[in-house]
Amino acid sequence: MFLGVPASGKGAEAKSALKLKSLFPLGGSQGSSYDVVLRGENLDGAYAVWLDCDRLQAEIRDVREIEADEPETETVEAAAKATDKTKKYHEVRIAMTIDRAAGLGAHALRLATSRGITGALWHFVDAEPSVLETGQPHARLAEAQPLSVPQIVNGRLAKAGEVDIYSFEVTRGQELQLEVRASELPPNSVSADPQLVLYDPVGSWFDPGRGMPLEATDLWRPPLGEEQATSHRLPRVRRVFEKAGRYAAEVGTVDGHSGPNYAYQLRITRVDRAKAAALERWGPLVPAAHAGERVAWKKRNFTAAMGTDWLSRIASRSGRSAPVTLGVVSETEPNDVPDQALEVPVPAIVKGVVSRPGDVDWFQIQAKAGDKLAFEAETPFLPPPFFNARVALFDPGGQELATNIYRALGGDGDDWIKTLVPKLLYTFDKAGAYRFQVRDLTSRLGGEEFRYRLMVRPQVPHVGEVAIRGVDCVRLVAGGSQTLKVDAELEEGFEGEVALAAENLPPGVSAAAVVKASDRGSSMTAKPGGQLHRERHFGQQQAVSIILLADADAPSTSQPHAVRLVARPVLEGKATAPLLAQEILVTVAGAKRQVETVGGVPESGGPKGAP
Repeated sequence: MFLGVPASGKGAEAKSALKLKSLFPLGGSQGSSYDVVLRGENLDGAYAVWLDCDRLQAEIRDVREIEADEPETETVEAAAKATDKTKKYHEVRIAMTIDRAAGLGAHALRLATSRGITGALWHFVDAEPSVLETGQPHARLAEAQPLSVPQIVNGRLAKAGEVDIYSFEVTRGQELQLEVRASELPPNSVSADPQLVLYDPVGSWFDPGRGMPLEATDLWRPPLGEEQATSHRLPRVRRVFEKAGRYAAEVGTVDGHSGPNYAYQLRITRVDRAKAAALERWGPLVPAAHAGERVAWKKRNFTAAMGTDWLSRIASRSGRSAPVTLGVVSETEPNDVPDQALEVPVPAIVKGVVSRPGDVDWFQIQAKAGDKLAFEAETPFLPPPFFNARVALFDPGGQELATNIYRALGGDGDDWIKTLVPKLLYTFDKAGAYRFQVRDLTSRLGGEEFRYRLMVRPQVPHVGEVAIRGVDCVRLVAGGSQTLKVDAELEEGFEGEVALAAENLPPGVSAAAVVKASDRGSSMTAKPGGQLHRERHFGQQQAVSIILLADADAPSTSQPHAVRLVARPVLEGKATAPLLAQEILVTVAGAKRQVETVGGVPESGGPKGAP
């Protein structure tokens, strides 16, 4: 959705970088209307709000320049950048309206300015009623801001070391879930990760106003953009309250990180015990409102869903698609030793669970000489490093042939780095009965959440991920150009060519490129001579440049175009069906900017997921 009036040319050629740094509040309820304050760099000339759904409407109220807002903990390099005279800081106030039928979850929000379109921030839509943090102090238990249940409060930690405390009433035996969300967290640091502590405000003999911390079940999840659990964590806790009364929740950060851009949400809900008993697939604390992704096909990871149509989906990217529906084989105990191995047909999906520490599951397949098979693992409820699913293949004599552990030299060149990867490729030299084993790498963990799905299938040469490197929006100037770096993964021995094209370009803009398979490139980097059996886990990575060219008389765009990068496999000189690779937003600044009011959904549509 895109609403606004384009600016009238002045400043259109400015080179200062755009940056949307924060928004407050982070979200609202279905059917609500409220103001949102956006903060960022060089946002003057903002004329429109871009949203990924026409159920959200937003209009700009005003734009004003503000003082620099870097926190005191910024690096010297960042402080030096702050002295750049071309950088200015702005606050943009918008009026937001959320339809009652708006999709729940996170929606991408951007600003369009005379300099182009910004990167996206997430704006959350929920069913629970939401309120704003009070302007009165509430950093002590005695000052706690009262909340209802269920409810979401939008708050901000504006000062260094600040904490906010909220209180809520519970009945005896009631179970509640509390979680803290954040839209943006600084990279390469956990100092700004939010923390959540529950208190019984009974006080103590030493300090009547302090309260007693309470234990709770920790169910933390990653934020959007974090598919696995190796970086940031957002708190989610669950507790059954044995006594009725008023309790408190304290929101802060790991290292007291705060500032005018640090906004958060605290969500309190009742637990449906029937639903709570079901295992929850690992994923971000707040899902994207749209199921799709702006990058259409991503590399395999342990948490990516792998359904019975997975082989058909891979085949569709090979240029020789054929519908294949896979059967599912469920593990049955006992199968802890090779002689108890369960026979598995090829292709098939194996479902199992490492039910206890030390549990080992054995399976057996029949292979012919020359067979090329792929083993792909999925751990839907716990990713590494919590569940490190080790897959190992053994010959008929019991000799280990291969595992899903990739080894490469790293560090200063004499350190072997071992990494668990979700895919193992193997070519069989001889016919026979081969066994494979699934277990936790440590052998010290196991339980209900240690479930896995393992697909055993023939290898299919296909086009893997094709994506533009580090760019999701482009601003062109009439008569100018922009070079985009595109990485293309050629999986499982794909030997054809891949033709790339950009569709839905703005008027007066053109682009084209071709990728050809070769022996160069690798999807993983390592020190020279320091990779073992890379071909068992990764495809060839090819790089190509796409140049977007704007004609000298290219007209200005009043709204961004969702340009589609399309990859088309070419086999034996014949082009196959095109594959959507990625969408990026492209704007053009012409010699004269058109002044008009636009509304509704752009012709090209909005993004369907993560910004």
